Amino acid sequence: MDYIMKQTGASKVNYIGHSEGTTQVMAGASLVPDVYTEKVHHAVFLAPVTTFRGTKSKGMKFFADYGLGVLQMVLEYFKQYNLIPYSDKTSGSAVVVCKLFDGKLCDIFNGMFINSDPTIDDHEAFLN
Repeated sequence: MDYIMKQTGASKVNYIGHSEGTTQVMAGASLVPDVYTEKVHHAVFLAPVTTFRGTKSKGMKFFADYGLGVLQMVLEYFKQYNLIPYSDKTSGSAVVVCKLFDGKLCDIFNGMFINSDPTIDDHEAFLN
């Protein structure tokens, strides 16, 4: 966004995303909302990711097949729309917890829900 704004002289950009690109912007906007409110004028999401049925992750497959509807009903009943809302406390706590046991605790948790492909994933990015 910074590059586009610098090249065009625009104060904000319009974003059009497809599939994973929609997920990236939605996740980014929930983690760092100020960046997106300051830099994005409009966002258009084409074919946003809405299912985990094709995943190989056992944890995500369970939620896709059995638990996601129930989990969503429970969260909506209690008016909780983020499992772990972003804040300095929650993000700081996550960093501390993930450093325990040399990162193995978060590796185990993430392994239940996230597929890893060493041919395309940049694991160094997660260490910083």
